[in-house]
Amino acid sequence: MSSNVVNILLNIIAAVVLAALAYVLSFLFPDMHNDVRMLISGLAAIVVLVIWHYVISPRFKRFTQWLAPKWPRLVIGILLVVIEVLLYLAYADWKTIAFSTAHLALLAVAAWLLTRYHVKRYSHEPSYREEFREDFRHGLENWEYHGEWRTEREGDEWILFVTESHRGGIAKPCLSWRDYVFEFETKIVNGNTSWIIRAQDTDNYVMLQCEQGQLRPHFRMQGRWENLPWTAENPVTLPFRLPLNTWFGVHIEVRGTLVLVTVIVNDREREILNSSTLLEPPTAPVSYTMGSVGFRESASECAHFRNVRVKRLF
Repeated sequence: MSSNVVNILLNIIAAVVLAALAYVLSFLFPDMHNDVRMLISGLAAIVVLVIWHYVISPRFKRFTQWLAPKWPRLVIGILLVVIEVLLYLAYADWKTIAFSTAHLALLAVAAWLLTRYHVKRYSHEPSYREEFREDFRHGLENWEYHGEWRTEREGDEWILFVTESHRGGIAKPCLSWRDYVFEFETKIVNGNTSWIIRAQDTDNYVMLQCEQGQLRPHFRMQGRWENLPWTAENPVTLPFRLPLNTWFGVHIEVRGTLVLVTVIVNDREREILNSSTLLEPPTAPVSYTMGSVGFRESASECAHFRNVRVKRLF
């Protein structure tokens, strides 16, 4: 929702609250001075706006993000309600309405089952059933993190600043996800930019530590780094050198045992990792089958992140 639309909605809400409360006060206290009545109404409108901005708006945004992928079900539900009302107005016969509703519900279920079958049977591309987006405008309430994580404004956008975060941080909404596409933009400020996948918590995950010229997978298990000799001896050499203090895009697909990583630099997309053995033994100490995404920068390492999106694969 754009800032202009939000401002218009807030102005409408303030006007409605102001007018409604002024009317109620005039009705309950007809002898109250008009200036006092308008002052009380204005203060109430300000309180409502503050509550909207800091309490209702973030929750409303998360609700719309959750609801957006489910719009077909919402349309079907609204259609059923409208048909119910029209049938009642036309016949006023609840038996007819009940029969018609049951019939429509069966048709909706049949259509849903056929759609699922068609997607599974004929689609060669993964479809998306859930999505998590983060622009950091509302802080870090969606994240479990350790160390120095903070959000900063950069132009018209908000960015995540991570450093001195030995255990890292992960997105709370994705903890039960298995297969997904993890996309974001990042900037190497000092050392590297490190990306977490399949995290059960901040003590168990796979980390992809990306420097300017190479990528090093790391395995964290029960709070310890495992298979460090393998990590040190098997860096992935990048086909080009990543820029320093410059934003670039990252696209990570995690599906089954596959980890596919591509980066987008100067509008050019290039693959830097394609592995089907990284998430299970003997490469990994254990099988990493499920878990969230996140970031990590230890000690003086520092990176920035923005425009995070995780799309759950069907």
